Amino acid sequence: MGGNTKLSLISKLTRSFSHLLILIAVLVTPTVTAQKEKLSVSSPNHPKAYFYWPLISQVYNSLGFDIEIVSMPSGRGLKELEKGMFQADVARLSYAIDTRESLIKLTPPLGNAILYLLCNKKVTCDIDTAMSEQNRVFAAKGTKHLTESLDLKFNFATIENAATLLQMLKIDRIDYLIYLEHEDTLPLFKEKFNLVQLGKVTIHHTIHKSIGHLESDISNQLTNLLPKFKEKYKYSLSNIID
Repeated sequence: MGGNTKLSLISKLTRSFSHLLILIAVLVTPTVTAQKEKLSVSSPNHPKAYFYWPLISQVYNSLGFDIEIVSMPSGRGLKELEKGMFQADVARLSYAIDTRESLIKLTPPLGNAILYLLCNKKVTCDIDTAMSEQNRVFAAKGTKHLTESLDLKFNFATIENAATLLQMLKIDRIDYLIYLEHEDTLPLFKEKFNLVQLGKVTIHHTIHKSIGHLESDISNQLTNLLPKFKEKYKYSLSNIID
């Protein structure tokens, strides 16, 4: 009896000690937090594209992804996106992605963009005058070729950064500018400059085919979030040139 009692006591103590070790192990083991998958997203270094950053971040965060947005010249960004160096691009014009097999144009469109001829208010603002050889018309490199399909022959000068050109027009450093901007800017631009509307294109969030399996999820979130975003966006337009 005494021996059995002693063995029983030892067995109970052993089990209790084992339970204690398990409890200690649970308490001291670091909690592993599941990290969100990170995606790289390119963005044209254009004022309009910047306004879509919060929307695109919200879309991907709601799907469980963290994103890093990298701003760069439009042409370079498109090439790197096509090569798969980025998984998506914040906002691209439809014409730029329609013929590229590795890219997917998402719906709904983020909005429409107008191609403007913007003019200093001190000069005559019409296409014929702007195309005169003695007048130099400025444009960002990513915008210049949009005029080719319109059969407009300007005496062009180009630089990479569209925002810089807009500021130069505002302070009377240049007289003529081909500029692409969201259609909501029309009232603001009419107030600041003389202008001619040359054409209109749609703006789309774009993904690389490597994440093509997310296409419908991203499109659904854009559909859900875009209306509220547009309500906020219309109050930010003055930041473009003020």
